[in-house]
Amino acid sequence: MTLLTLSMPWQFAAGLFPLFLLLLCLMAARIRTGLGLSLSPSVTVNQEATEAAVCWLFATAATLAMLSPLSSRLPAFFFILFLFRLTLTDALTGLLPRSVTVSCLMAGLMASLWRPLSQAPESALSALLSHLAAAINMLTITGGLRHLSLLKGGRENPAMGDVWMSGAVCAWLGFSGYHAVGIGVLLFTLWQLQSRRAPEGGPFGPWLAAGAVIVTLFELYQPLITW
Repeated sequence: MTLLTLSMPWQFAAGLFPLFLLLLCLMAARIRTGLGLSLSPSVTVNQEATEAAVCWLFATAATLAMLSPLSSRLPAFFFILFLFRLTLTDALTGLLPRSVTVSCLMAGLMASLWRPLSQAPESALSALLSHLAAAINMLTITGGLRHLSLLKGGRENPAMGDVWMSGAVCAWLGFSGYHAVGIGVLLFTLWQLQSRRAPEGGPFGPWLAAGAVIVTLFELYQPLITW
């Protein structure tokens, strides 16, 4: 049995979910405009369905984040908004713009300073240094893998956008971000095996974001599992 604690009655989800869904749909429209995309007629039905699915999934994640009991739910909500933008952009175009990934990384480092007033300022500085170290280590690891893949096969694996996004995830989550990246790699691998498109590759960003959302929600709720 799994026990969860909420910050408000679960019935509030009925009001939060449509609000967040509307917000994400508006964001999706702005993202399409920024990317030069339109839903008619140049964008395929698959892309329209992808956008709808991403909006619904992230609206659910945002609702769960705001229902969580911890004071860190507000930074988690903004992290989910960053992940939404990165996921939708990568899913529709196969690209992760440097400006967005670096902005996400910098915002994650700033969010690491978020601490209750009851905690000493030194704890915020310690958290910042820990998150910075986690991000730098991840950038080094994924950047090294990218360099090796270029030397051996002449192609990026992971791509540069994935490298920066991995670092951004660790900037938000600290060393827990390594679990998120690992989950993302696992989900991406399972998707490739299921779709039998391993030679073609595909967008890694959405699966990395999925791993980040899973770890974020787990840390927010800290579920008590009893037997």
